[in-house]
Amino acid sequence: MGCDEYYTPVHPDAEEPFTSLDDYKQILIEETEFDEEDADYFIETQDVELRSVNGSEVVQIQEVCS
Repeated sequence: MGCDEYYTPVHPDAEEPFTSLDDYKQILIEETEFDEEDADYFIETQDVELRSVNGSEVVQIQEVCS
């Protein structure tokens, strides 16, 4: 089962897609009023696609789909 649409979160400083959920969660906690539980819930209920940049090629490395 896949998602119809994905949201690809981008790191605000590096301006590149996040490559791990832990990094994404940490930024959510730092930049919102979320605590760890809120951040986990937010990530679990979003259609998130993590990507890595390999040269100029964007490589999908993980899907998290509700």
